Amino acid sequence: MVNLISYYVTISGDNFDIGNYLQTALFSEQIKVDIGNKILLLSLLETDERSVYGQDILMETLKNQHEAMHTYGGSEIVFYYAFEYIDQCNVEFEPEHLKLISKIGGCLAVSCYKSE
Repeated sequence: MVNLISYYVTISGDNFDIGNYLQTALFSEQIKVDIGNKILLLSLLETDERSVYGQDILMETLKNQHEAMHTYGGSEIVFYYAFEYIDQCNVEFEPEHLKLISKIGGCLAVSCYKSE
């Protein structure tokens, strides 16, 4: 059994023009993009066996894309971190990641749960 880390970023807003935003956006090939009703979901999964530095990849995306997100009406940005653990859960964030979330008016949500 391995630890599973899920990173999600949701971008939404009453006037979020996802179509036009996506025409200008560039994403890492490791990021999965899903589109809902006025919600854009970016996600990345990581395990002990396959570490892709998901936190860094999504933070770099937010850093490079947040102005365009706001330009096209993305007013609510939430960074989710879900950690399924076996023995112990420890979560750390780089100071520059926390500053970025704050700078773009984002929210940070963390969920840790024991694997069954």
